[in-house]
Amino acid sequence: MLFGRNENRIEDIEKKQLEFEITQLRAQMEGLKQFAINSETKNKQTEKAITSFCRSLLQKEFALSQIGGSEENVLNMNIPDLLNFTAKKILEQKSTQDDMILKTMNISEEKEKIIDGLQKQLTQILQNEGISKEEITKIVSNNKDKDEQKVEKIETEENKSDKKTSNQEDIIDNPLIDIKAENKLITDNIEKSPKKEDTPSVKVIEIKDEDLVSDNKKNLKNNMRKRNNRSDNINNKQENKEVKAHIIDLNKTIDNLAEIHWDILNSIGKEGLSEKADISKFLSQKYTEIEKNSLDQKIESALNEMVRLLIINREKVSTGRRTFFVYSLSDTGKRICKESDKFDGEPILCEKELLVKEHSSIMHGYGIKDCASVLEELGFKDICYDSRQNKIELSNGDIYIPDIVARNPKTGEKEYFEYELVHHKQTDFNRKCNKMYSLTNSLHFIVPDVKLREKIMTQVDTWRYDMGNKLNENVVVYVTTTRNLQKDKWAENK
Repeated sequence: MLFGRNENRIEDIEKKQLEFEITQLRAQMEGLKQFAINSETKNKQTEKAITSFCRSLLQKEFALSQIGGSEENVLNMNIPDLLNFTAKKILEQKSTQDDMILKTMNISEEKEKIIDGLQKQLTQILQNEGISKEEITKIVSNNKDKDEQKVEKIETEENKSDKKTSNQEDIIDNPLIDIKAENKLITDNIEKSPKKEDTPSVKVIEIKDEDLVSDNKKNLKNNMRKRNNRSDNINNKQENKEVKAHIIDLNKTIDNLAEIHWDILNSIGKEGLSEKADISKFLSQKYTEIEKNSLDQKIESALNEMVRLLIINREKVSTGRRTFFVYSLSDTGKRICKESDKFDGEPILCEKELLVKEHSSIMHGYGIKDCASVLEELGFKDICYDSRQNKIELSNGDIYIPDIVARNPKTGEKEYFEYELVHHKQTDFNRKCNKMYSLTNSLHFIVPDVKLREKIMTQVDTWRYDMGNKLNENVVVYVTTTRNLQKDKWAENK
């Protein structure tokens, strides 16, 4: 009996020992669980920070495409791949910058050679006209010290003819100062300098190939061949054509700008306007005494002059709804704004530049803008085509950026619209449709014309086939052109 009691006591002790150990293990398990939760939270925070950092570095890549290419890869990459991709892109950017620096240095050397050639020509002309060496040295020194006189471009007559079009707004002959104009500047300087009574007046002459110094002639031709990448046959033809060097006298350009020119610079560089209609509307608030048609002609003429002077850039845009020109400041125009007292502060990015930055191309950006305007005319509310505000994080972690988000006036529901130029691969288009489908059963696509509508309808059919049973029976894909959008007319693909 005593032996049995001792045995029971030992079992009780062992049982309590086991219970204590189990309690300790449970406590350890809870601690490990909490540690795992904390670690996972920290890991997610770290991943989010790394992702945000990498995407900020790759912000330019995001604008390249919204359904494929680099943006799609970036948005779906895991952390190691994203870090590797970012490092690769940074190295590529560094290499590109190095190439640009080298190219700039080469261009600078070319410009110096051209300036030296022009100075030689100037010296030769003045010597032929009997000007003293002291006067020649003074004139050459004055011309050399003008930082604003930069060699902007070397063009043959064939380059110029390529730029001409029948349209009134297209660029015509380059108005930069050619050799004749430069010789006129030389004449002005000579007239200002003292000279002997018996010194004959300097004639304004046009210098052709045979008049150029032989070394400078070779440099000019070689530079033209490198810049234009023409074939040997074309180069041979150009050898027989007149060579003209062009320079920009920035101070003279600034002095010659009329009030209307400065008003246009303000409308683009301060107000951020790009379309002619918006520029005209803005200027009409100042020129109230001028009739609308007369003001439009005045603005049209001023814009053409500024394009010819390379102060502003002009590009033709066709959205399917309309065809028009948009304007932005050129590098020369921005420099004029920065260096002139008539323009206060730094020029801002204009509408054209902002749309290209957000939507990768000028056609895509203005196509989206036009569609948003039509939706507003149709009564849609809360319309937004800012890619930053339209960014949506999906439940699976993907990012979807619709071109346009708007609220339907009849249902009150948000609807998502895509303006497509239909140049994406089927796999990229499928991915875009999948993202839209995760938000809504109504997919809206807008294209510039009927031909592209048929093409995108084929892509929609392929997407439906690829989705198979995964696709809800209620999903409807709406496709229309920009013109039919104005009539609220859609083709349905069910």
